[in-house]
Amino acid sequence: MTAARIPRDVVVKGFSVIDGKAPGIWMKGIDITVENNTVRHPSGDDYDGLRFFGDDLKIVHNTIGDISRTAPTRTRTACSPSPRARSRALRTRAT
Repeated sequence: MTAARIPRDVVVKGFSVIDGKAPGIWMKGIDITVENNTVRHPSGDDYDGLRFFGDDLKIVHNTIGDISRTAPTRTRTACSPSPRARSRALRTRAT
């Protein structure tokens, strides 16, 4: 992505992604805020609820649950991930 095409100053607020394609939310850019969103049971890829890349990112008051490769059973958080390998609520990598 060229510097002119990097998203800046974006707010994503109040969305629900239920049984959608993983990752439920993908954020990349500078000064991006993801607030008050819900992701439940993302499917496919590696079942991430949220992936994020960039600088000055804010992840505030979101609900991410039912992170597994099977049918939804209970809410999970980043602190209590699914016992299945590679299923996670949050994910980022160095760029």
